[in-house]
Amino acid sequence: MNTNSPDYQGYNQSNQGYNSEQSDSDKIFMLISLGAWLLVLVTGWICFAVPDIDLGADIDILVCWNYVIYATTKGVIDFPLYIYYILFYMILIITLLCLTAAFVVFAYSIFMKKDANVINGMLGNSAKFHFIPLACVSALFIIGETLDENHGIKGAHIFFNLLFTIIGLASLIFIYMQTKLESPSYAVWAIKNGAYGCLIAFLMHNLGYVITFYGDYLIEDKDKNPEKWLKGCYIAFSILIGLGNIGVSLFLKELVIGVINLLIYIGMTVQFFKMEKEVRKFYTVAPGIIHIFMIFFSMLVVAFLFMRNKRN
Repeated sequence: MNTNSPDYQGYNQSNQGYNSEQSDSDKIFMLISLGAWLLVLVTGWICFAVPDIDLGADIDILVCWNYVIYATTKGVIDFPLYIYYILFYMILIITLLCLTAAFVVFAYSIFMKKDANVINGMLGNSAKFHFIPLACVSALFIIGETLDENHGIKGAHIFFNLLFTIIGLASLIFIYMQTKLESPSYAVWAIKNGAYGCLIAFLMHNLGYVITFYGDYLIEDKDKNPEKWLKGCYIAFSILIGLGNIGVSLFLKELVIGVINLLIYIGMTVQFFKMEKEVRKFYTVAPGIIHIFMIFFSMLVVAFLFMRNKRN
């Protein structure tokens, strides 16, 4: 018996239709799923244009989730866990392209090819709830896109960013494990490896970043000095984010999580060493050293999973 076969058999390849007793609920979940994919794509791609913040000085600003990215080489943000803007753009575009490819493959499998493997795999007993993490990611994009340049980031923005990040990350890891999708290979790569893998790694970083951000916001709101908090979070989450992504990557045997984690740490390393010397002295050299070690371990994980996938 193949234990990896889809746990949902509502779609029948032979008659190109659904089992009659399941058709209504299955169609509802399919529509919700397609709507969730469309929503995350629309909210994701428009983040490059919304909100339109003008600081002058020819500096482009990208607001994505809780990240405010300044595209400039004139100076760097000295906030902990910040990713250098070139690497951030790269990670974001790779993630959005994977989400787009996943939606195209899913829609093609439903409306054109009528591929029972993809449909049944995506609409299994638990896998059909994949709209939950997608909705959480859409909410994160919407939060970033509703920021007002005159009022800045408010406590509610950060709180709901943290809430949707936790729900999205936990549910997506669970959905990944429950999605019994083994063929065709392009569907597996587009949906599980590409879209889900990129989002897991990105959400893992955002979790550490938003906790750091929220703590800083609350401390400053009470007119207290957040220096100890920032230094502690920089060191702690530099370790935890890397170990979290590496651990999940190995547990799920997911190469893409390792690749995105590698890009994240390259981006954080570049950002750290572009800071002013006085700022680096404040944070100590620990974050930079940790980042370099995480780059090395991420490369080992990527190489290991690549060789493993190649053998299989």
